[in-house]
Amino acid sequence: MQWKKAVSEFLNYIESQRGYSINTADSYERDLRQFAEVLKIAEDSDIVSIFTKGNIRKYVYFLKDDGQKAKSIARKRSTLLSFGKYMIKVGELFSNPVRLVSVPKLEKTIPVIITEPQMRELAEDYEGEQQEAQEAQNPTTIIRDELIVELLYGSGIRVSELHNLRRREINWSNGTMRVMGKGRKERIVPLTDVAIKLLKEFLGENIRKDGFVFPRTAKSGRKESKNYDDLKGERATLHKDDISLLTVRRIRQIVTRELSKVSEAKKKSPHILRHSFASHLLDNGADIRVVKEMLGHSSLASTQVYTHVGIEKMLKSYKQAHPRSGE
Repeated sequence: MQWKKAVSEFLNYIESQRGYSINTADSYERDLRQFAEVLKIAEDSDIVSIFTKGNIRKYVYFLKDDGQKAKSIARKRSTLLSFGKYMIKVGELFSNPVRLVSVPKLEKTIPVIITEPQMRELAEDYEGEQQEAQEAQNPTTIIRDELIVELLYGSGIRVSELHNLRRREINWSNGTMRVMGKGRKERIVPLTDVAIKLLKEFLGENIRKDGFVFPRTAKSGRKESKNYDDLKGERATLHKDDISLLTVRRIRQIVTRELSKVSEAKKKSPHILRHSFASHLLDNGADIRVVKEMLGHSSLASTQVYTHVGIEKMLKSYKQAHPRSGE
């Protein structure tokens, strides 16, 4: 199989069959493109002759000499490893040469978090902003931004899961929502009382059963997204209808701005709120198995843990431990 065809089929496979997000697939495509550029691989090169231990080692050496961090090198090796697995799956390779090439050891880092006092300060700040907005008869944007922060912090979901959240996935009767995680793995996570209140305000009294929570198309019908600017060819056509108004990039910008009100940390991303969610629950005595399930970590054999824990136990542990569960 030629290199160009192999890459194209691999990207289609991880999106259509493995359920990877378009952003993840786009990242894989960039890594494979860099690999080809560094080794001067032609589009019609045979995959068996160029996807070898020697070439992969040359690529890793290039990344090291280029001054890239160990974490970045490990991620790019992971892309090649997945690509190699797919080539074995379709019968192009008999073994994965990536397994024979090691990368620098990763340094252990402590996740940055937003403290509980800082989250309380941000909540108080929202109360003042909402009062001012109501007087000006324009509270929608403030409610939306608070809702974004509350869902990320209150439920520990990923930014991609927030972006793809549909109205029908919210269970108003028991205060939970169903989210689609990595690899199309579904899980149920609790909603804080604050999140439920904001959702009702944001969505309006007439809560519909379909559609996304956050609008993906402007009222004018216009669609826009910088997330898809780099896509070309077949994948651009495939995802043309997925272009959204409130993009993942825009959500990141909103979170950074909101957290800047209470934190001077260099990193202020949606994932920091996810770290904070887990840290605050554990600090307040939550069962670590329950926390890991709510995070949807694939390394836990999540299906087995889920059936053992049960929704009732998850909700009980969550309400006892989460700082904002009873507000």
